[in-house]
Amino acid sequence: MTCRRRPSVAAVLALLFAQAAEAAPTTRDQFVTDHLCAVRTRLTRIHQRGPHDTSRNRFLVVAIRGDPQSYVQCIFTDEDRTMLCEASSGVYRDRDDAGIRRHLRPDAVSALHRLGFSQPDPKRNFQRTVDLGMPPDLDIPARLILTALYDAYDGAGAQALDMHAPMAGGEPACGVASADRSETMRTM
Repeated sequence: MTCRRRPSVAAVLALLFAQAAEAAPTTRDQFVTDHLCAVRTRLTRIHQRGPHDTSRNRFLVVAIRGDPQSYVQCIFTDEDRTMLCEASSGVYRDRDDAGIRRHLRPDAVSALHRLGFSQPDPKRNFQRTVDLGMPPDLDIPARLILTALYDAYDGAGAQALDMHAPMAGGEPACGVASADRSETMRTM
């Protein structure tokens, strides 16, 4: 007589919950998804409008609204084969920003390092060069910008993002809480 063992209900439920947790998007994934269209669309417009032989005004700055020291900015370089991206270190804050932190928390610096940013000079921002390939894959810098904002600058609590890109045109039809700003941001 053979007695087959049935898995316990608790074991089956534990397995199902573990699989659901793996499949469920994280809050970081949701943040990136919520803002990806707006960032990628602006980068695409900048790329399409050229000229590709210069970097002048061919940049995008994305900041967490209400915190001008929480930004990532990227500029097209090398005829659009690469982008130079900078993440705020806080050293360029305006003198009027007395209440804003000047230096990042150690966990924020670690997050930027994990994303490939480095800070060769402590008096400058964190930097990273992003290879875009040919044709340029603008999803790469768009995701980097948003992941850095989430991981290093408390993006989880962001109500909206401010974006500045002189060559990107108006607001894309993406349905996200962002502002296209034509004036120069104080954080640049």
